[in-house]
Amino acid sequence: MKKIITLILTALTFVGYAQDPTTSAGTPSQASTDVISIFSDSYTDVSGTDFYPNWGQSTQYAAFTLGSDNMIKYSNLNYQGINFGSAQDASAKGYLHMDIWTATSFDLDIFCISQTPQNEKKVTKTLVANQWNSIDIDLADYISQGLSVASLYQFKFDDLGRTGSTIFLDNVYFYGSPAATEPSVADATPTYAADDVISLFSDAYTNVNVDTWRTGWSSVTLDAFDISGDNIKKYSSLDFVGVEATGANSIDASTMEHFNLS
Repeated sequence: MKKIITLILTALTFVGYAQDPTTSAGTPSQASTDVISIFSDSYTDVSGTDFYPNWGQSTQYAAFTLGSDNMIKYSNLNYQGINFGSAQDASAKGYLHMDIWTATSFDLDIFCISQTPQNEKKVTKTLVANQWNSIDIDLADYISQGLSVASLYQFKFDDLGRTGSTIFLDNVYFYGSPAATEPSVADATPTYAADDVISLFSDAYTNVNVDTWRTGWSSVTLDAFDISGDNIKKYSSLDFVGVEATGANSIDASTMEHFNLS
């Protein structure tokens, strides 16, 4: 009987998992001048932030310290909000960073919430168990869903109905610059001979007549754009767009072999 008990205890040793992190997340390397910090020992945080607002959640909050490293512990998680001490303009930043540790792997919705206009959008991240998940979310992933990041005042975490999970949170901050949304250099000049081209729009050739570069049934905004004298058409908020050359402006391309678009 003694041998059986020994075997059972050994098996339990193999399947046991740590419920709390035993190491800290990495120290952030971003310059403090490039950061809007919500929670981190490495930076000066936005003052007055509430990490446990009462939103009717089942989640429990506790401060957690590992050595001298301060963290946030959310247990029995269903959803949880963070109220910034003041609204933050993150429009000049490119990314949201946070480090999350959990003993169980699951998908977590991470919401950024705008105060003006009132709106919220989410990005879903899969958390790997028993390690620090270093998460960097491109703010463009929120902006592309219609969220303004010029007046962010809350985060929300949602565990997609699991309920009961525990996460440890550290180093939550905005940083970096937004990715370029417009070209800064002109496109290369075409090298095809003019007599071998039917040009609809190019500074390098004589263009044929086009009725419209934005039909009435298009879902897009059209603007003229210029880079160092190079004329460009800019389509924004693009869903679909029509370009028409009809009637007398119809184009006979039967002698052409290729269609070029830059």
